[in-house]
Amino acid sequence: MRRVLAPLALALLAGCGRQHHKTTPQLPPADRVAFYQLATVDGLVRSRAVVSDERGTIRVSQPDVDDSRRRLAALAPGDKGLKRVRGELLSALAAVAATRPGAPRGALRAAHDVYLELLRYESLHPQVARVVPD
Repeated sequence: MRRVLAPLALALLAGCGRQHHKTTPQLPPADRVAFYQLATVDGLVRSRAVVSDERGTIRVSQPDVDDSRRRLAALAPGDKGLKRVRGELLSALAAVAATRPGAPRGALRAAHDVYLELLRYESLHPQVARVVPD
C-alpha cells in the first residue's frame, strides 16, 4: 500500500506548489536591446549637454559620438515609439557634435524628450525595468 500511496502523494505535493497566474509577456529581443541602448545613449547626451563650457559648447569626444551613432545604427526595434526615439537621439547627437551657440540647450531638450518617451515606454512595458541602466 505504501508503494502505491508514496508516488501519488509526491505527485499531489508537486502539483500543489504551482500557481496558475498570468505571466508578463516577454519583450521582443530587438526591443529589449534597443531600449537599453537608447537609454544609455540618452544618458550620455544628457550628461554631456549639462556639462558644457561657458561658450555653450558641449565637451564630448568624437569617439563617444561615433560610438553612440554606431550603437543607434545597429538597432532594429520593432516598436514604433522606439524607432522614433532612435531618430530623435540621432538628431540630439548631431546637436552634441555641433559647435554652434545654443547647441547644448537643443541637445538637452531633445534628450529630455527622449527620456520622457522612454519612461512612457517603460510604463507600458513594466518588464523592461529589469534592463534599465543605472
